[in-house]
Amino acid sequence: MVLAVLVVLVVSTCAGGLAERVVGLAPVSVTRDFTIVRRGLFIFAGLAFWDNLSGPLHLPLHRVEPFGFVAFLGALGYVAARQTLERDQQLGEIQKELRLPGVFSSRFCPRSSLFREISGWQRVTFR
Repeated sequence: MVLAVLVVLVVSTCAGGLAERVVGLAPVSVTRDFTIVRRGLFIFAGLAFWDNLSGPLHLPLHRVEPFGFVAFLGALGYVAARQTLERDQQLGEIQKELRLPGVFSSRFCPRSSLFREISGWQRVTFR
């Protein structure tokens, strides 16, 4: 059962572009994150195949599947951490852009009471 699921995952990951070309769908852009996760999946699948086939074939080097799982989790963790840092940088840039109007309005708007005395006008500063 585990081997069947791994085969389906690996084949769908590898042949994703091929299936899209045959059906005529638009190709999916392969990002760096997808490549890293795919490599982690291949390492896990390869070591899982080796671990599951080494018993019946009486091959040495048993119990290597957990190391493949650690490699796969490491790849997922790396991608998650990188995306989190990227989003944090984007949020910092947005906050920086939102602070800019407050700086301009506090520097260029008059602070005298003359401005407040004009009826219908209200001074507003952004912070």
